[in-house]
Amino acid sequence: MKAEESDWNWKNYNKDIVKELENKVYCNDNGKDTLYTEVQDIKDHTNLHFQCITDAINQEKDMTLHFEWIQQYSPKENIDTSIYSNLFTYPTLNEWIETICNLHNDKASGPSRIFYEMLKHLDRKN
Repeated sequence: MKAEESDWNWKNYNKDIVKELENKVYCNDNGKDTLYTEVQDIKDHTNLHFQCITDAINQEKDMTLHFEWIQQYSPKENIDTSIYSNLFTYPTLNEWIETICNLHNDKASGPSRIFYEMLKHLDRKN
């Protein structure tokens, strides 16, 4: 058997497995094997998996057990809260133009496929 054929068969085999397992979640809960096929069960178990895998279940944390972090999460008296007052203010047209003009050329586009050079060729009406 040629290497190309072997690779091709392996790829198709993997695709078949993925297709077969699509929209299903297998769990071993307390020694009991369960295959979940209901959409909400799949969402719930997938969410729980990714929370548990990093021990990051979204719940209130008892900070008394982590006294070294209490000071870090306490409000800071030395921070001027007025620095946040314009946080959600939209940039002006001049600020947008200045930002676009300062972008580097010859950079790869992102998922939008819009290159910086394309933006630089826009006029103020666009």
